[in-house]
Amino acid sequence: MNRTHLLALRAVLLAALLGCIVLQLRLPQLSETIGGGYEETRALVGPYAVAGILALLLLEAAIVLAWCGIEARERGSLTRRAASRVGTASRLLLGCAGLVALIPPAHLLVGVGVGGPGILLAAGALALMTLIVLASAVPRDPWAGTAPPQPSRC
Repeated sequence: MNRTHLLALRAVLLAALLGCIVLQLRLPQLSETIGGGYEETRALVGPYAVAGILALLLLEAAIVLAWCGIEARERGSLTRRAASRVGTASRLLLGCAGLVALIPPAHLLVGVGVGGPGILLAAGALALMTLIVLASAVPRDPWAGTAPPQPSRC
């Protein structure tokens, strides 16, 4: 990756992290606005907000792991084993975030019995995306096609 790509990647990661933080702060109010007006979901606003905040926290942890991996790769201090572990950990965190985010729609459809095709379609898409992310958590070689960094002789 050249310098421009790294700057663009850092900008995207920073924007995603800031967006997650803002959404975490606004999520209780959004949950109350959306679900508090209906008798069926009024009691579920708090637990669903907590599930959303936990999913966002896991997503933030994956973003921080990706940032640290990029920093270490740029310095040349990232070994193959460490790169594999960072990649696997970030994918598992993203997969767990997807699983946590699946709890409210699944509970609405199965437990409460409200919702319709929109919730079913959204839950199915989220489940498919989560399975893809978890399946990609198999460690891979981050230096495929490139020479590994040489240790410094200090």
